[in-house]
Amino acid sequence: MKSNGKTKKATAAGVTFEWQIHGNVLQGRMTASTLGWVTVGFNRVRDLRGTRLVMGYVKDGRTVVEEHLADPPNHRPMTALGGRNAVRSSHGTESGRTTSIDFEIDLDSGDKFSVPLAEGQRYYVTFAWSHEDDLYHHSANRTAIELVL
Repeated sequence: MKSNGKTKKATAAGVTFEWQIHGNVLQGRMTASTLGWVTVGFNRVRDLRGTRLVMGYVKDGRTVVEEHLADPPNHRPMTALGGRNAVRSSHGTESGRTTSIDFEIDLDSGDKFSVPLAEGQRYYVTFAWSHEDDLYHHSANRTAIELVL
């Protein structure tokens, strides 16, 4: 993620999330002390149900980042629901026991399943990570905090 002095940062549940908004795109970085998946998610209400999750992992030098919709106790890819994956780009690294993933997502994917995002608005942001790369493996740690994008 390129820094231009507008980078915001928050840490919870062992995940650090840094972000900037440029036009209609959120540039983010999520980092956790794990070799499994890492996620940040966005919701307008304090509930996991309906949270727009950006989930990613790095395996064998390949980065995978997908958008999912939380429907506890499960979550499904936006594409499986008939929506679209609004991830524009991603790049990740594993170093030591830490996974760090840079990503860009559209603020508003335009589909009915996603939570539209806007700079300066309040959201409940979920932070989570797992010991495994399998995106369906349960999180080892998860919480949500209120943030202003």
